Order: sequence, then C-alpha cells, then structure tokens
Amino acid sequence: MNSPKLLILIILPIFSCHSQKTDKIEYAVYEDKEIGWTTQYSNSWKVMTAAEIEKLEGRGQTAMASTLDENLILIRKNLLWLEKDQFNSFTSNSQPFDTITDGNYKDNQEFLNQTLVNTYKSQGTQFDVKFGKVKIDGLEFSTMETTLFTPDRKKILMNQIMYDRLINGTATLTLDINYNNDKDREILLHMINSSKLLKRG
Repeated sequence: MNSPKLLILIILPIFSCHSQKTDKIEYAVYEDKEIGWTTQYSNSWKVMTAAEIEKLEGRGQTAMASTLDENLILIRKNLLWLEKDQFNSFTSNSQPFDTITDGNYKDNQEFLNQTLVNTYKSQGTQFDVKFGKVKIDGLEFSTMETTLFTPDRKKILMNQIMYDRLINGTATLTLDINYNNDKDREILLHMINSSKLLKRG
C-alpha cells in the first residue's frame, strides 16, 4: 500500500510544563470556507507562523519517514495552529482525498494510525493508545487518543487526541489537540465542541 496522503501527526518535543489560568477566557472565531469549518479559540494562545509550522512538520515527517523507510509527499492545507507552550497546542489541516488515486479512506486511516503507533515504538516512547468515534456538530469523526509517559511510566507527560473525518468524499479534516493539564484540556475541547461544519457529507 502506498503511504496515505493524510495528516502526519506532529510529534512535539517534550521539554517543560507551564500552567494557565482560565477564569476569564476571550474567544476569537476562525473560519475556513473551503472545508466549511468554523471554531472558537482562546485569543490568549499564540497563532503559529508558517515558519514555525514548517519546523514542527519537518520533525514529524522525518520521524514517520524513518518508520516507513520512504519519503513523504504531502499535499495539504494547514488551517489553524495554536500553541500555549510545548505541551499544550492545537493543529488542524485539510487534505484532498480521491478514492481513485488514494484508495479506500478507512484503509488509509488504519494504515496511518498503525504508522503512528510504529513511530512511537521505534523511538522508544512509552505510551498507551485507543481508537474510537466521537460526534462533532452532529458528524462522526474517528479518534486516536494517545497518552505519553515518562520512561518509567510513573508520570504522564502529555495527552494527544487526533480527530479525523472525510468531508463530502473529497477532503479530510483533521484536528489534533495536545495537553498536559485539565485547564488547557478544557480550552482545547471547547475548540472541538464549538466547531461548526457547513459541509454535511
């Protein structure tokens, strides 16, 4: 199977931990008309620049290319990328999908998930993972939830949840949240749960 032209989950570096008070949160609105997605996000979080996104993407692509033993060719559109710190962040992108050239969406998704699992294993990362389904604005998304631990597995370093859906049979929408504390988890889940999807297919 050819490697899927889907989201490559960014494996963020893990260095330090910070906290944030969320008593008063002001939200801004993000909209991408092409994919038909709108959400609300905390305007106290940093919107990442194209250069910063490229740097992080490069790390993730290098790790997964090593697992696949081949170069990765991605044709995707980065949407909203936010970062509070190196543990708490939000990424999103859309990517064209054509069953004629890309094959079955479910098969591609399963292949991607297994590649991510193999990448963590190859790096010696201690982690747990589970897969599921969740509805966002009434539409079903597939989820991959990963918990990253310290080498002795006594402490959780970070949690990741990746949400993915095929929109109208022509493009994927992938949302990814990373967090290490309950307050930032609430902010990130607000972004997921406040999402509106114009294209219902």
